[in-house]
Amino acid sequence: MMGAAELGHESVVHLLLDAKAAVDAVNRKGRSALSFAAAPSKCNESSQHRASQIAVIQLLARYNANVDLGNSKGTTALEYAQRSLDKEEHESRSSAVELLKILCRRV
Repeated sequence: MMGAAELGHESVVHLLLDAKAAVDAVNRKGRSALSFAAAPSKCNESSQHRASQIAVIQLLARYNANVDLGNSKGTTALEYAQRSLDKEEHESRSSAVELLKILCRRV
């Protein structure tokens, strides 16, 4: 699910969630699908940051993804998005930061 979230494959993420995949599952570094949707890793070919996946963030939120979940160092999806926003401006990253701030206030 993390790879689908990172690449913006909303329909795949939706299918996995409907099949009862764990919305807050993490990889070996502790990053979740929400974290990858908010601040995708760099594209290998160009070394540029990928766009945040706003629709996937919204979908994960509807399935009650834990916005306070941190990785093995405690870094949350919001912090990942803010950190990468500082490095390279993306309209989608700004939108992700604002959306995650709203979601954090709901908790």
